[in-house]
Amino acid sequence: MKTLLFSLLFYICLMFSPASIYAELDQAINRNSLLQLMQQMQVPSLLIEPETGRIDYANPAAQQFYAYNLEEFQKLFIQDINTFTPEQVAQERTLAAQQERQFFIFRHQDAQGQLHKVRVYSQRLKVKNHQASQQVLLLSVILSLPEKSTEDIHQELLKNYQANLEEMVDLQAQKLLLAREQINQLLIGLISLQSAWIFYLIYSLQKQKRLRKAQDVLIEKIHQTNIQLARLSEVMAHHFQEPARRLVNFSQRLTLYKTELNQDASLCIDFIEQQARRLSLLVSQIQRYLAIEVDQTDVTQQHTSTRVDMSLHRLVQHFGPRLNQIKGSVELTETPAYVQLEMKKFQEIFTFLFENALAYRHPQRFLCLKISWYVHKDRVHFRFTDNGIGIAPADRERAFSLFTRLVKASDYPQGIGMGLALVQKYVHKYQGHISIEDGIEGGISILFDLPKGSLRAYESK
Repeated sequence: MKTLLFSLLFYICLMFSPASIYAELDQAINRNSLLQLMQQMQVPSLLIEPETGRIDYANPAAQQFYAYNLEEFQKLFIQDINTFTPEQVAQERTLAAQQERQFFIFRHQDAQGQLHKVRVYSQRLKVKNHQASQQVLLLSVILSLPEKSTEDIHQELLKNYQANLEEMVDLQAQKLLLAREQINQLLIGLISLQSAWIFYLIYSLQKQKRLRKAQDVLIEKIHQTNIQLARLSEVMAHHFQEPARRLVNFSQRLTLYKTELNQDASLCIDFIEQQARRLSLLVSQIQRYLAIEVDQTDVTQQHTSTRVDMSLHRLVQHFGPRLNQIKGSVELTETPAYVQLEMKKFQEIFTFLFENALAYRHPQRFLCLKISWYVHKDRVHFRFTDNGIGIAPADRERAFSLFTRLVKASDYPQGIGMGLALVQKYVHKYQGHISIEDGIEGGISILFDLPKGSLRAYESK
């Protein structure tokens, strides 16, 4: 008997300890001993299966408190007695943990339907059955709480309201303080960003001012250079071209006396005439290159058009005698097309190409030229193909440089190394591209594009 009383006091102390609600005793307890202990307890006590909530045993005090006998109890679940919903039970468990309570407060209903406000102390126990098997059961000790008066309820409600209000005020104050800190940090970040942006704008404005000043200086230099180039072009026209023309004229007059001179004198006269013609051509083409350079005409604003096929037919007729003399042939595409530039400039581009093909034709085959074109979007794309001596792929970019000759002057004395440079100058002036590819029988194909014209602009001309 003394052992049972001592055990009862031991388990009650465990249940009232800080870990009694959730802890589970490691030591297993004999079921019969536990039931004897519960029978002698003067407070209602229940053994409950934790997983299902089924009531496994109720001591006599519990049977008297709830007005159920043991057989009726063992058919019930704790949910049949506890009037709290699962949400309310979960809320009470959370509240007990927050308030550091070692008990739960519920409302239980007895067999007559009367409600009782109770305080429940619970402890998980390992119970050893007579078959030596173990079972985890929840021991709940139930203490009835007296119902409070209306005034006590009002006081408690007021107290809870004040506590909740203070908690809400503290929480709101913390939120406001946190929001103020966040706003301050945001303002500091925005001010820093704005300051950095202002400094960047100031730097950009100063840099733009310096660039504009440098641009004005560069434009002025370019303007002065163009004036000098224009002046040089005039000087070459009057001071270089005229002596070269006179040398050609006088060398031609000297050829009238070749029959009266010896062979060496005749050779000298022929050389003078050849070099005079070369000098005249060189001065003429340099003058033309400079004229393209200093031309300030906005090509995008031109409202003139040239018909490609008709203009090229006229150019072929112009070169007809020279082509017939070497038994050369020209094949033209008959597709009508229009380019947005004057006929004179258009024919000048192809004149340079014809002269280049004639100067560098292959000595062992008749010259064959093929000229084709097609229109794509706002450009007319041309292909000028010959069967001449060709240009090695490694030298094709260099072929567009001024005064570049890729063959010996003694083998091909007609060229001066400016034809393709002039063509490239024209094409670039009209925002085009030019390149060299393989042609016929080792020759080359020169590909370039010019701005597309219109029938209306051609007819208005």
